[in-house]
Amino acid sequence: MFRDSTPKARIEGRLDALIANRTAIEPGAGIFVPLGTYVRAGLVAGVGPITNPLRMTGRAELIGRFLLDPLCEHRWGPYVAGGIGVGSLGVAPHPYLVAVLGLEGPRWGLVTPALETGVGNGVRVGFALRRSQVKGWR
Repeated sequence: MFRDSTPKARIEGRLDALIANRTAIEPGAGIFVPLGTYVRAGLVAGVGPITNPLRMTGRAELIGRFLLDPLCEHRWGPYVAGGIGVGSLGVAPHPYLVAVLGLEGPRWGLVTPALETGVGNGVRVGFALRRSQVKGWR
């Protein structure tokens, strides 16, 4: 019988620092689905404290990720990502654009770590743990 080997949706846990006129540390989560060999699309959300004055902030983003090594031929897999988001960062919620450079590392059992840096609602630095799935798909 035919077995579908197409990768399914994949969840991730994240920790992002957003730095603008105020700084926010936002734990969050995301879900991504493959749109082909090279492209993943998904939704990311985060909520966390903001400094000066101390209060809560949050964001939601629709992101497209283009993998430069989708078949995992190398130990580290670079990618570029971009999209749109809405967030507060201490002011009224507003829309913004997102542009990110990222690097996925080698699998750690059931998860794949990733480091990101970019812009979107401020300068951002992030760390993610993504659920590893099908062999050959980070």
